[in-house]
Amino acid sequence: PVHTRQVFSVQAKSCNAWSKDSNTVAMPVVAPVAKVCGRWQRQYREQGAVEDPPYKCVQPGLRVNPLNATALRFQWTLLQDVRLEDESAPDDEPQSLSRWAMGSADPNAVLGYELMIDDGLGGPFTVGYNGSSRPGRNFAEVHELHPGRVYRAFVRALGWTGRGEASGLVYTQMKMVPPAPVNVRAQGCGEKCIRVSWEFPKGFSSDMGAMPVTGFFVERALEVLLVNGVRATYPDWQEWLPVEPVSELPDAVYSCEVTNVEPNFRYAFRVRAYSPNGESMTSVPLVHWAGTLPTRGVYGLTRVRSEAGLVRLAWDFPFQTMLGAEALVLDKF
Repeated sequence: PVHTRQVFSVQAKSCNAWSKDSNTVAMPVVAPVAKVCGRWQRQYREQGAVEDPPYKCVQPGLRVNPLNATALRFQWTLLQDVRLEDESAPDDEPQSLSRWAMGSADPNAVLGYELMIDDGLGGPFTVGYNGSSRPGRNFAEVHELHPGRVYRAFVRALGWTGRGEASGLVYTQMKMVPPAPVNVRAQGCGEKCIRVSWEFPKGFSSDMGAMPVTGFFVERALEVLLVNGVRATYPDWQEWLPVEPVSELPDAVYSCEVTNVEPNFRYAFRVRAYSPNGESMTSVPLVHWAGTLPTRGVYGLTRVRSEAGLVRLAWDFPFQTMLGAEALVLDKF
């Protein structure tokens, strides 16, 4: 009968006799599993009415919460944890409901749960989570989704007789976060001061689906000159820190002054925007030398010699006090 667990074994027979019993396999004798539902209601039938399912789902069993602009967390009600709408039902009613939902009194009759999700564009459903070996797990996370799309999803139980009926659909529109700032620029504003400014991509508007930008984060990193005791042969930015004293700026401000930098060192700067929907990706880092601009031009410019189509010039190297920063990046004329 249904709702029981039975043990099976096999014997072989030859012309002479039967063999010994094989190892035993315990299997529940089950009915199909019910749909995933948060709360059920008892259906009372009139005498002589056609047999209907004894319970009706009155509360969805699947819930969804956004984790960020590209990920969702789903949670559902396990079949063994189903509840009745009528709290005044007889004491044995919840137990009967659970057995009916699982299709058996044996909890092993439920093999797990399967979450299905579409592509956010109304396309076909694909498996977002396969929990066929985790019957006690009631949540799943789906990552690498696309901002701005509307995703549909449902969950269904897996039993010995196959897949149960799909739960009700849930619809979720993914948030749109702002784009990363572009055209990050830097200019010296003193011996220990750098002004950093940036822009948004052309055509960006809050009407594109992103919530209005409410501010910016600005970070800086000092170039690491030694890596494992050896001088670095390429820029190495190991530690990004918020700009002090201000790392959060209002949306109307597209620049800030970075103070307390050390002259004659290279710094990298990056910016990201944030809104109620979340933070943007960081901008492409900008590298800038700290220090003042050269105080005057080079001197001693002379012509060394002239040839056909060629003039060779020479000039004196500027004094260190004229350079502003110790490192001279380029002489140009």
